[in-house]
Amino acid sequence: MRKFLRKRWHGIPLGILLTLLVVAGAAAGAYTFWSGTVEVTVEEAIVIQWWDGAAWVSLPSTITLQLYPGESVMIPLRGANKGPVDLVATLHLAESALPAGGSGQVTFFGGFADGRTLTSGSSGVRHDVTVKAEKNAPTGVYTFTANFTRG
Repeated sequence: MRKFLRKRWHGIPLGILLTLLVVAGAAAGAYTFWSGTVEVTVEEAIVIQWWDGAAWVSLPSTITLQLYPGESVMIPLRGANKGPVDLVATLHLAESALPAGGSGQVTFFGGFADGRTLTSGSSGVRHDVTVKAEKNAPTGVYTFTANFTRG
């Protein structure tokens, strides 16, 4: 080995020349031939639908109802899970705008208030929300905000 390291090629020690060739070969062998970006969008797995009288349809952002004092109406809702794992959904209802003297005169009850487990791959969990106008409800527009949350 010592004899090999003493040998020279054009005045350059063979040990140094061999080291340079190995490093250059390794550097030349590794190069990037493709570079790109991968964008991943995670979509909501829970779909909330309502029965419009003929079919289950996506729940619109605004539902308009007309009631007379003493009437009530049921809104059938269904939560379906398109994802691969079971998820829990909860419906929160809050009064956001009421006419004067209207507090407690129009009420919502039912829904996913306690949280419902939506099983993966099932057709969904149906639960009905009832809207009721009390006999003495003053006329006006009552606005409620509904929020579905996971977990």
